[in-house]
Amino acid sequence: MEGKTIIILGVTAWNDIRQRPQHFAVMLARKNKVIYFNPIVSPFTVIQGKTKRGVFPKVFSSEGVIIIDPPLLCPFSNKIRLINKFNATIFSLFFRGMINEKIDILWVTSPIWADVVGNLKSNHIVFDCMDNYPEFFVGREKRNFENLEKKLVVCADVIITSSQELYSKIKERYNRSNDVFLILNGVEVENFLPAIKYDTPNIENPVIGFVGNIGAWVDLDLIEFLAIRNPQWDIRLIGPINQGIKYRSKMKNVKFIGPVNYYELASFMREFDIAIIPFKKNELTKYVNPVKIWEYLAAGKPVVSIGIPSPSPDHLCRTSENYEGFEANIKRFLSANSFSQEKITERVNFARDNSWEKRFEEIEIILSKMN
Repeated sequence: MEGKTIIILGVTAWNDIRQRPQHFAVMLARKNKVIYFNPIVSPFTVIQGKTKRGVFPKVFSSEGVIIIDPPLLCPFSNKIRLINKFNATIFSLFFRGMINEKIDILWVTSPIWADVVGNLKSNHIVFDCMDNYPEFFVGREKRNFENLEKKLVVCADVIITSSQELYSKIKERYNRSNDVFLILNGVEVENFLPAIKYDTPNIENPVIGFVGNIGAWVDLDLIEFLAIRNPQWDIRLIGPINQGIKYRSKMKNVKFIGPVNYYELASFMREFDIAIIPFKKNELTKYVNPVKIWEYLAAGKPVVSIGIPSPSPDHLCRTSENYEGFEANIKRFLSANSFSQEKITERVNFARDNSWEKRFEEIEIILSKMN
């Protein structure tokens, strides 16, 4: 597919943590015109410092993709559908002022854009469903997102899901038997190869590391459990701490590194001996396919997770049922022959078989079938 105009309505800002939408946008832009709209935010978000967005709309480019910051709009659109519809109307007017050409594909990454989609004309609508979105919220917000998700599913020509559980949910809950596809997350392998180290770790004082947003889905009680029972472990958490998360470990062996640029992650991850995914087990994490699994494996690290079905063999990523099992799995990797060149090569090769390039080949096949 080439020569198309593709509009991507983003779920995360372009310069935030690099995720699935940014990877696919860059690949689509190789042969197409791709315009990525950052999410709508309110003035309160900017004033409170929750986003680095400027006050005025902005247009810039990165890696062949045109990125647009839309105007600041009304707050509480997550909670109140009328506000979301009002924001959608204003955004649509702004959009038409910016885009005066035929849209071949409108690529949507979150139900929050559902009311916007109804106002725009495009040949095809693709919904890239990456999460069980309503489970990020409770009460009115959750019901609002359920309605928005339903609206988006109904109007989408093609739905791509990032996990087997999301694939099953979309097909069964919304009775979509056709044009629903499973495309797992992937990894830019070369970005993480510098994190590989072949020297045997200090088994007595290992570095246990996590990379990702530290939100409500991260089980900080598990981190505390591991730190208290294993004070000799150096536990490092890399990534931004989401608004509303108030946690300060009582243990000196837990370190919050903060956010790190995507292209600098490997230098921090190189110090990891074991990489962890300390998620809570709930209806949100049940549906995820964490990008970090693939990134950890590309970095040659053994992975221990909890609360999510692992897409990789158990000897590469051990899934745990409880805190004690999580701790035991870390110790098994530390005591086993987990750091040989053979094991590291196996992890990297598995990551290569699940690269973003491989995923994009599947995407191209799907898109080529659209008239």
